[in-house]
Amino acid sequence: MRKSTNILLGFIATLLFFMYPHRSMAQEERPQGGTLVAICEHTQGWTRNFNPFLQNALQTAKDYIFEPLVVYNIIGGSYIVPRLATKFSYSHDLTSITYSLRQGVQWSDGMPFDADDVVYTFELIQRFPSLDRSGINSALERVVKLDSHTVRFELKEPDSTIEWLLGEHPIVPEHQWRDIENPANFTNPNPVGVGPFTEIKEFSSSSYTQCRNPHYWDLGKPFIDCMKFPAMHGNDTILAELLKGEVDWTGIFIPDIEATYVQKNPKHFHYWFPPNDNISLYLNTTKQPTDHLAFRRALSMSLDRDNIVQIATYGYATVSKYPTGLGELYKDWYDPEVNAAVGNVGKYAPEAAQRLLDELGYQDQNGDGFRELPDGSPLTLKVGVVQGWTDWEAAVRMVTEYWQEIGIHAERESLGFQEWLEELQRGEFQVSIGWGNISQSPWRYYYNLLSKDLMKERAAGLSWPRWTSPESEDLLDAYKLTTNLEEQRRIIGKLQRLIADNVPLIPLFSNPSWYQYNDTRFVGWATADNPYVRPMCFHENRERLLHVLNLSLRPNDPSLMAPAN
Repeated sequence: MRKSTNILLGFIATLLFFMYPHRSMAQEERPQGGTLVAICEHTQGWTRNFNPFLQNALQTAKDYIFEPLVVYNIIGGSYIVPRLATKFSYSHDLTSITYSLRQGVQWSDGMPFDADDVVYTFELIQRFPSLDRSGINSALERVVKLDSHTVRFELKEPDSTIEWLLGEHPIVPEHQWRDIENPANFTNPNPVGVGPFTEIKEFSSSSYTQCRNPHYWDLGKPFIDCMKFPAMHGNDTILAELLKGEVDWTGIFIPDIEATYVQKNPKHFHYWFPPNDNISLYLNTTKQPTDHLAFRRALSMSLDRDNIVQIATYGYATVSKYPTGLGELYKDWYDPEVNAAVGNVGKYAPEAAQRLLDELGYQDQNGDGFRELPDGSPLTLKVGVVQGWTDWEAAVRMVTEYWQEIGIHAERESLGFQEWLEELQRGEFQVSIGWGNISQSPWRYYYNLLSKDLMKERAAGLSWPRWTSPESEDLLDAYKLTTNLEEQRRIIGKLQRLIADNVPLIPLFSNPSWYQYNDTRFVGWATADNPYVRPMCFHENRERLLHVLNLSLRPNDPSLMAPAN
């Protein structure tokens, strides 16, 4: 199946799911208005910066002001939801990709949006490389305007993954930005955008409000008038506001959330924690004894992941069922044959782990209750974790206890964030807990973990274990050379098997996606029973645009509460 077909399927799915772009009767009757209060990041105070290219820009610049060409609905299987583009297709040799742009779109100042804006945006990041935060310049040769609403991106080499970077990149208006002398220093205090909330009605260091775009292209949307973002720092502070009913949408860690939050107002206080990135133990394959494959397997088999999830994460996380590196967010990509063949490596089997260690020569030679290396040298494992990340610290404490139970002297090493990251990147660790990646396909995760291009003196991405192979390199390259979904699934299946067979990391659990909402004033929220998008409001989740466009004021008449989808 080619990607042009994939976006067509996504478009059909969107028509059926959101009744898009035509309004259903339920949508027409949904009340308009209201200001939604959201806390999507911790801060001591706001600085007015709506430049979407800058690291320190306000997170609401993307999506709400600068809408992308498409959005990938990851929780729905990464189907493609058209936004400023209606379709795209690759050339036969995958050296170019052509987008058809939506007609009739206007910028918030009433000027027309067209191909010139798209060409200008990507030429801008080529002229000012510091604006290229996603690495597009390394793959893009040039961008060409074919007509007023068609753009072709010409690539330096075949690449079927480039669409992820292009499709969700913010587009800025040429007529405003062409006069900016140095866009890397431009804070864009009065933004002009095509998104649903472009008007900055109130701004201070303690709060700001974005209101509806008077020229928004998506008929009848947004249903709400404005979004307000108070500046708050710390989970306790935000929880206090939640309990007062002052916040509609956020995502924080709340211990014992049923008792602490939900039971304070069971009718309207809700949460849902779908799986997010996979949290794993990364094993340094260049240092003894974690350079020994069979030893790494024994470590994996000694862990009770179900118990770790229940105690360390309050049951909020989702157990990583398989040793392939993929968690439940990517369950649509699971290869059943691979999972059936390698599942034992990820199962709790402490007796088998001890037998394996005995056979390998890791035995207690001096009678102190702990195993030594086969040559009699001391064996101690230090497991790194970021100090203050309490759920991770609890998980690592349990990991060291399980390893001690099979005779391995293991210690938790709590480090400041920068020191922890430095040790991982420089390979100055034995074992460390760490995050995973979320992208439109597991390929990005495996690339960040396995690509030899990332394994320099300072390991980039997730390449901390510094394990790769000719086969993994060939598979990563092969994925980029096809748009056939079945072939891509076959490649991802082989990568799953490679990870399970070679154990460069030990998956523990899929991190929860932190999400709480108060539906006293607004309805249409994503829920476990209606999981139409990933529900978090932070900026890495591009599905938040689809989420907010489905929210509306709670109607007084219950007959009007039919969902928009």
